[in-house]
Amino acid sequence: GETLVGFLALKPASACLDQLFIQPEAQGRGIGAALLGFARERLPDGLWLGTAARNVGARRFYERHGFRLAE
Repeated sequence: GETLVGFLALKPASACLDQLFIQPEAQGRGIGAALLGFARERLPDGLWLGTAARNVGARRFYERHGFRLAE
């Protein structure tokens, strides 16, 4: 469709996935996974990201996709 349901922001110089957002009503449809795949294609040597500890849904999503908690 023509509706924006999510976006991704990368910082290639630091290999950072700076932002990944999917509208709540569009979550669970594979859009986040597709955007994450896009990020990995653009940063094939690896990437890092940060998320708030209290954002349990985001943490679960990233962990399902191979990310691990680091300090």
